[in-house]
Amino acid sequence: ALRRAHPVLRRRRFFAGRKIRGEGVQDIAWFDPSGVEMTDAGWASEHVRCIGVKLSGDAISETNERGERIIDDTLLILFNAHDATVPFTLPGADEPAEWTAILDTARVSREHRRLASGDQYLLESRSLALLRLRR
Repeated sequence: ALRRAHPVLRRRRFFAGRKIRGEGVQDIAWFDPSGVEMTDAGWASEHVRCIGVKLSGDAISETNERGERIIDDTLLILFNAHDATVPFTLPGADEPAEWTAILDTARVSREHRRLASGDQYLLESRSLALLRLRR
């Protein structure tokens, strides 16, 4: 149901990771638990067990069957393969935004928790969380 509801999860083309003309937005960005975009050194580290990926719904370069630009929510997927809980700082602290947790494999609750950019999300060991950005 999530995949059907969010075009950003079912793109026809691979992500480019490129900046979109003048908007300062990327179609995909990877983050470490401090909320900072991953660096080459971060990717090369042997101890990386927790990462986040932001899929920008406003950076989809595809059109629908009527030729209209496809726009979706921006989603953040957090992955924790570590055996301990990791406090993950939510990216985007430089702009006012609210993240809503819509799925967490470590929690049974259907409660949609809301957090601001820069807040920490406690990501349980060996779990995945999906958050939606609300500006």
